[in-house]
Amino acid sequence: PGSEVVSTSTNTQGRLSLCPTSPASGTAFNIPTAEYEMAAVTKRPAASAAASAQSAQPKQSQPQQKQQPLSSVATEGAIPGLNIATGFAIWLLITSVVPVVLSSALLSSPDGQADAQADAQAASIPNALGFALLFFNNLNILIAFCEIALGIHIRWIQQDYRNLKEMYRGVEYKAAFAYLTMPLSITTLFDSKRWAIMWSTYSLWDPSYQNQESFGFFVDVGNGWSTILPCLLWNAAIIVPHQLNSILGQQHAWLAVGVIGCCSYWQVLYGTIIYLLSFIFNARHKGKPLAEVLGFVGFANGIWFVFPIFGIYAAVIILRDQDIVDVFRR
Repeated sequence: PGSEVVSTSTNTQGRLSLCPTSPASGTAFNIPTAEYEMAAVTKRPAASAAASAQSAQPKQSQPQQKQQPLSSVATEGAIPGLNIATGFAIWLLITSVVPVVLSSALLSSPDGQADAQADAQAASIPNALGFALLFFNNLNILIAFCEIALGIHIRWIQQDYRNLKEMYRGVEYKAAFAYLTMPLSITTLFDSKRWAIMWSTYSLWDPSYQNQESFGFFVDVGNGWSTILPCLLWNAAIIVPHQLNSILGQQHAWLAVGVIGCCSYWQVLYGTIIYLLSFIFNARHKGKPLAEVLGFVGFANGIWFVFPIFGIYAAVIILRDQDIVDVFRR
């Protein structure tokens, strides 16, 4: 009852008895003990009974977890500030700027010949055309490795594309930003599947890239396997043209660089033109925001339209002048 408080006591048989006590007088009421014994048993929480049973059981020793080796932790932990986007930037910096600086330092004249040293350093630095093609070649080399991964992991890309399609339906641009900001560790930095996510993400705008029967799939996989060596040859012609002349011979160097450049850059340019026409002809742009199509499809593929034109221009000059030095230094 509302004005009563239950007190407990132990009877002579050692059993627990409950007696209601009046809060005003502090006197206990004479109520049979057996009724409260039953109440105590029925009102006992099930949790306390389970706890008692558990405490009665012998304790089993828990298996001790093995600590990961430091080498594994170092390779699995994400490197602060390193993701897909910054990985691209670091790659371009290392491959496009560092070689030029090193070649300029190595080709400089000894101390005491300031004028000759300045002329040698100036002659070792490419012009704007040389830097533009150096930037594009190194970007194309990195993308070429991703294109090789496209061919190797196409089945996995198809599955990942289906997952991304369900996850980012209506907000596909978030998938692109999630990929570009994906953290990288030492292990995942060299994991081809991590870079292959580029294609399952791009397939949200053009599903042909997760279809191994499409033109887009084959032209990119083909470019991946066939354009790395021409880009390396042209990088050597841009950075160290005199050394390349010494290795191949001046009569053969300009011919090799010019002909291979014309073929390789035209291959990339033609493939890009046909791909963009097929993208528009098959109306893959319909139903998608214009800004996303222009950014993720137009701008990305536009790089492989503009820079190959510069490459063909430089190759024609090399073949005309029969020289690989002046075109990248004047």
